[in-house]
Amino acid sequence: MEALAGVYAFSFLGVMALFAAGCAMLKVKRSQLPRDVVAPWSHVIGGGAAVLLAFLVNLQSQSEYLLYFLLYLAGVGMLTFLMFQRVRLLKVLIYFSPPSVAALLVEKLLALRSDRVVFFCKDPKDLYILNKALTYVRANESTVHHVTVVHCRGEGVGQEDGEGKAGAKAVEMIDRMYPAIRVSMVQVHRAFTPEVVEALSKILDVGREHMFISCPDGKHPIDKLRGVRVITH
Repeated sequence: MEALAGVYAFSFLGVMALFAAGCAMLKVKRSQLPRDVVAPWSHVIGGGAAVLLAFLVNLQSQSEYLLYFLLYLAGVGMLTFLMFQRVRLLKVLIYFSPPSVAALLVEKLLALRSDRVVFFCKDPKDLYILNKALTYVRANESTVHHVTVVHCRGEGVGQEDGEGKAGAKAVEMIDRMYPAIRVSMVQVHRAFTPEVVEALSKILDVGREHMFISCPDGKHPIDKLRGVRVITH
């Protein structure tokens, strides 16, 4: 039990350190993200320093448990790595496997690469934002084969106006730029609200954890969107 308590202490302090690092990254990378509570730099640095001090004190008093902690950390890290790299690992196995086994692995690979994500875009004509979103998906979502760009245009806007046509052309161009990923566009004649997000999640059969947005404005706090992820800006 003492060894387990020692490992738990190191793990808990590690999680606290990640909170401090995550808060610092939010302040640097997502400074415009609307939030109810804004922690000043003094609190972030002070909290991180206190956690580091506590870690060093535990390291001095319970150094014999550090090896167990590192072994658990390495095991979890390896499982996480395999999960994120499973598509690449399957491709390597397919290359070196005999034809009969490779055929089964190809079926497994195609089943893995069947996910779909939704990207809510304020201005689908902006090729920079679209390209940034597709770059993120290609680098971090190895199982995704289809990206649906959703543009909430508001009520009373015609379907064939210049903005809609320009957005469709931009999405078509991005689709040609990324041949391994299918990119399509859906125009919604409603304002962007949490209710619209929930309805689209059901209609498109896409979980909200697979829905992305750029940095939102202050109209809808990110917690009201229930799992939608901020990936650009």
